[in-house]
Amino acid sequence: MPFTYREYYIPCRKDECIKLVELIRENISLPEAVIEVEEHGIRIRLYGYKTDIKNSWNRIKRVLKIYRESILKTLLGYKYSIESIVASIRKTFPPQILAKVLEKKGYTAKYSEGYIETNASREEVEEIANRIADVIQEIRFDAPSTTTKYFIATASVVEDKDPREVIDEAIELGLLYRDEDDKVRLRLEWRQALDKYLRREPYGKNSSSIEEF
Repeated sequence: MPFTYREYYIPCRKDECIKLVELIRENISLPEAVIEVEEHGIRIRLYGYKTDIKNSWNRIKRVLKIYRESILKTLLGYKYSIESIVASIRKTFPPQILAKVLEKKGYTAKYSEGYIETNASREEVEEIANRIADVIQEIRFDAPSTTTKYFIATASVVEDKDPREVIDEAIELGLLYRDEDDKVRLRLEWRQALDKYLRREPYGKNSSSIEEF
């Protein structure tokens, strides 16, 4: 099979073109490729065997499809697919936390069926998602409960605080407690705990009833 090349052109705006080039290079291995950003699009030259070129182009088209589906305009602002955000930051995160952080930061936000709808920019969404993923990783041994992690991560990102500072403050407020293994646990539903934490509202610190969510 002869060694050959194919050239493809993808129309896009300048900022969008730069983002697309980043996504293509981060998510697809293309050792025999030349990618150029032009005034109104991206020009891609793929070198190799015909079958390899076809497979590479199909992978590029998939990345483009995911990205473009992620920025559909909606009444809330823009619709970003969680899959495309994960592909971009190369980390996983709970989408429910992303929606809650955006909401607490003053944006519109709704998570449903693999998409986040918000009026925040994609850059802001990815920055928040990246921070959430980092905090979840940092506290993975501190909190055995998923919803406790949700509370700590959300509070930490909303207030831009170290998660262990959040833990100490939440214990002082009676929202968290430490069990016999020195792990932190919630006394109430995580969204309610978040609202109380942000208002610095104490919760039944002397109460003997403890609820784990």
